Formats: sequence, structure tokens, C-alpha cells
Amino acid sequence: MDGKDQTMDESSYRKNKGPSMKAYNTKKLREKTSEVNEIMRLIHTTSITETNNLACARARLEVELMGIQAPTPSSQPTQQKPKQQLPWKRLLEKQIMVMRSDLSKLKEMAKKRIRSKKTREALNEKYKVQEKGLNNTIEDIKMRIKAKVRKIQQCMNRNKGYQQNKLFRTNQKRLYSQLRGEDNHQEIPEAEPSKRLLESIWNNPVSHNKHAIWLQEVKAEEMGRIEKRFTEITTDTV
Repeated sequence: MDGKDQTMDESSYRKNKGPSMKAYNTKKLREKTSEVNEIMRLIHTTSITETNNLACARARLEVELMGIQAPTPSSQPTQQKPKQQLPWKRLLEKQIMVMRSDLSKLKEMAKKRIRSKKTREALNEKYKVQEKGLNNTIEDIKMRIKAKVRKIQQCMNRNKGYQQNKLFRTNQKRLYSQLRGEDNHQEIPEAEPSKRLLESIWNNPVSHNKHAIWLQEVKAEEMGRIEKRFTEITTDTV
């Protein structure tokens, strides 16, 4: 396949993009570019789409003539990198994990299941167990964990609200689509079980006890009430 046929073949693919050359020899590139220009003069285009495809094919051809391997489009979808966790959130979650581990050790200490003297001394030095008392220390750590968890939730809600307010000012359509997407995650119950449940309730007549004690009590309470008559308010009344 000569240069002209190769260029025509490349120009038939609209999605092919010309790869960029990060390192090249200027003299060699000038020579190859002049060769490609001679070939391009022999190709005529009739639309802007063909011209665009031809420009992409020209870049690809120059790269191949320079001996640089052009990237090939991958058939597999690219995997998105997981979002990095916020530093402050990662720090708080690490602290919570450590405190939960210490809390379980203190509970085991209360049941006298920890035999390691080194562990008991470390916990006593860290939380002043002998001064506060073991039960008070356990309750104190529980409250600390709850406070840190609540702090994470409040910060995340505040951050989410800030992002939504910013998106409302810049792109309301995207904001509403995100809100609808969050609502769509709710599970929709199946129609057939719901239909059977409602049919079992409404299609089966049930007779209730008309002489129940609570009905008599309600009637006795209502006997002393005086019915309030309707009073029409007019302009003269006001």
C-alpha cells in the first residue's frame, strides 16, 4: 500500500485521532512532512468532514513515517480511578477505628479476660483508667466515637449542600438530573404481591363487634357534648 492509498484508507475512519509526537528529530520530521504534503495534494475533499478525516489521517501517517508507534483504540472500556477520600475524613475514620479497638479491649478488661499486663498498662496510660474508673472510661470513649461520627456526617452534609448550591447557580439542569437519579435508586415493590395484599384486605368482608366496651365509652363521652351550630360570618358581623 503506497502513501496515497494509506491516507485514503485512514481518512475513512472519523474517530481515528492523530497521535501526538512527544520526541522527534526536527530534520527527519521536515523531510517526512514534505513527503506527506506531496501526497495530500493528490487527494481532493468535498466536505468539511472529509477534510477533518484527512487531517487526522495525515497526522497518523506522519507518525508512522517517523517510526513512532501510534496508539491503537482499545475495545475494552477504560476503568475510572476510584475517588480519593478526603484527608480530614480519612483521619477521623482512622481515629474512630482505633478508639473502637480500644473500646473492645476495655470491655474485655472489664470482664477480666485480658491477661497481658502490657496491654492493660498501655490502656491505663492512654485513657487514665485508674483515675476515671473503668466504666466511666468506656462510656467516655463511646461518646467520643459518636461525636466523631456525627462530625463526619455534618461535614459531608454541609459539603453536599455547598456543591448543590454551587451547581444550582451554574447548571440547574445537571442538579435536577442528579436529584432525580438519587430518587430513582429507591426500590419499587412488585405489583403482584401488592395486588394480592390489597385484595385480601378489601375483598373479604369482616364484621366487627358492635358492642365493644370502648365503643360504649366513646358514646358516653360524646353524650354530654353540645353540637355547635354553624354560624355564617357576614360583613355586618365583622
